[in-house]
Amino acid sequence: MADITISVTVSGMTDGQNIDANDVLVAINEIKTHIENILNGVQVVGRLNLETAEALTIAAGVISPTKTNIAVDTQAAAASDDLDTINNNVDGRLIFLRAANTARTVVVKDGTGNILTSTGDDFSLDDTNKIVLLLGDGTNWHANMVVTPAPVTVQDVLQNQVFS
Repeated sequence: MADITISVTVSGMTDGQNIDANDVLVAINEIKTHIENILNGVQVVGRLNLETAEALTIAAGVISPTKTNIAVDTQAAAASDDLDTINNNVDGRLIFLRAANTARTVVVKDGTGNILTSTGDDFSLDDTNKIVLLLGDGTNWHANMVVTPAPVTVQDVLQNQVFS
């Protein structure tokens, strides 16, 4: 087992005057939170959690992913549903979204909640082969591209901003 040393400077003291148990407890709790986030795939640190997709259903326009690979379904199996907000946003976190069912369309809304697409347009996930890559900045999710594993034409690239 490795030894861990925690150093507390004046700027790191909770009261700014005396080093006491509270100062050490704050540091320990921060370490514990980072370890839990890494183990739960909430914070990406040198790895992506691309295991089996986490199945999430939109509830009032919101999902709360804990993994990187996400299969999103519409609320109450509706034919179409808007995804406005994605919780668990950490600066630098990447997530991959795809529709859970080709018969139902998940519309990734631009600017309605905390999602901003690269084109300023909504992205429709109407096929399980379409994938939206989102990068968190701690506040907003930036939808950087839509990828379709099927053959891509120049029209697709221009229309959907597909990049590889």
